[in-house]
Amino acid sequence: MKFNNLMFFKISMLILFTILISRKVILLSYSLLKHAGCTLKNYRGSEVIFGMGIVFVPVLLTSAVFALLLYSSKFSIFIPYLFAVCAIGFAGLLDDLIGNKQVKGLKNHIEAFMKGELTTGFVKAFIGFISSIVISYGISKNVLDFLLNIFNIALFTNALNLMDLRPGRCIKAFLAIGFIIFISNLREVLFLLPLIIMVTTSLIYLKYDLKEVCMLGDTGSNILGITLGYFSAITFDISGKAIIFLALFIMNAAAERLSITKLIANNRFLNYLDNLGRSSS
Repeated sequence: MKFNNLMFFKISMLILFTILISRKVILLSYSLLKHAGCTLKNYRGSEVIFGMGIVFVPVLLTSAVFALLLYSSKFSIFIPYLFAVCAIGFAGLLDDLIGNKQVKGLKNHIEAFMKGELTTGFVKAFIGFISSIVISYGISKNVLDFLLNIFNIALFTNALNLMDLRPGRCIKAFLAIGFIIFISNLREVLFLLPLIIMVTTSLIYLKYDLKEVCMLGDTGSNILGITLGYFSAITFDISGKAIIFLALFIMNAAAERLSITKLIANNRFLNYLDNLGRSSS
């Protein structure tokens, strides 16, 4: 698909619109959550607003409508993805608001369910897996592709959740992987419009996260994770998806036993990137 001046103008308009909407929605969401008492102590004992990842839903949907006006019916192919974002965003918000913080890790949530105890973590995992099936159905070429898409989307969702333990870490991981996906699919840039919206919103939001004003919570990390899963599914071939699956499986399995924060802290380069831009007060 040729990238011409008209396409550049339309994408520029979409980015500008998303920036304006993001700034307003972030401020309104912060005020809403603050007045609702959605605060907690972070890893340093500072009081922050949680659940701010909810901003991605109204921004994405509003910008999607604007993109629909720009590109007519072409944006309709993203309806399953938009459904998945809303579903996983709801599950994440539920976990943020009433989740049992004593039960951690996918394995423990499954074990609790098998014992007859329903946790919001299990609800989140279930909705995430069903959403993965729904959005994989229309984009898969064969059975193997279908299975890889399902598991990669689900594992990406959980992986980004594991990243949201320090200010800015989840957003940085999303932006880094999102950039790789973007440059890998430049010839089909129209298929990346929702990713462009999400990256733009993340860049606007990042400073609030780094300053420890607020945190994404499971709401935001789940939405970012399922976004990476979806766009990696429509970008890479079978071999690429197999490599992604292996990397995600190892990471998710290792996180059940090891501390990702300690692993990052013990690597000078990763630790530098992790702390970059973070408040030191």
